Amino acid sequence: MMPSLFQAESGRLDFAEIRVTPLNPEQIEALKKADAERAAKKAEMDAKVAAKRREQAAALLAREGTLLSNGNFETESKKKDAPEGWGKGGGISWEKDESDGNRFIRLTSLTPGKTVLLYRECPVPEGAAALEMTWKQRITGLKKGPKPGLMRASCWSSKVLTARRCRASPPRRILKKTQMAGWRSGPSSWCPQRQCP
Repeated sequence: MMPSLFQAESGRLDFAEIRVTPLNPEQIEALKKADAERAAKKAEMDAKVAAKRREQAAALLAREGTLLSNGNFETESKKKDAPEGWGKGGGISWEKDESDGNRFIRLTSLTPGKTVLLYRECPVPEGAAALEMTWKQRITGLKKGPKPGLMRASCWSSKVLTARRCRASPPRRILKKTQMAGWRSGPSSWCPQRQCP
């Protein structure tokens, strides 16, 4: 064992009278049974949540023709400081294009080597065998990071929603240029469901 206070800014952590003793077979069986019951309850809850999210995804697809609401960033949040359904953070701003008035999200590198990340979950409806993702992008004054392969100014990773935990597909590096005048269509990204165990 290794008691520790990891990356704390301040404060104390006290320990006293630490003991380690073996369990008898009855105690072990009781623990196994309790663990199995907890796992079964969690699996049941996860399945219900996943089913509900798949239903919501199917309804969104039928209503808007996409699995990602507000992908055009036009609908503002209740606080009117960000697009509805999208997060905020350092280096992320909600902008308006001067040429046509369309809204968009801007990711700006403020600190060299620091990641600027915008995260959004996208539930998948039942029966979707694969996904195609398209977008538009524009690049201004991008410089490579200090190490090879770190210029991932725009990358995507995908996770297919099922009742079981699925592993994410590898991030797809889609940005090779450092300057791109005007809006260009980004490449498609596929996430086959067979990636899930």
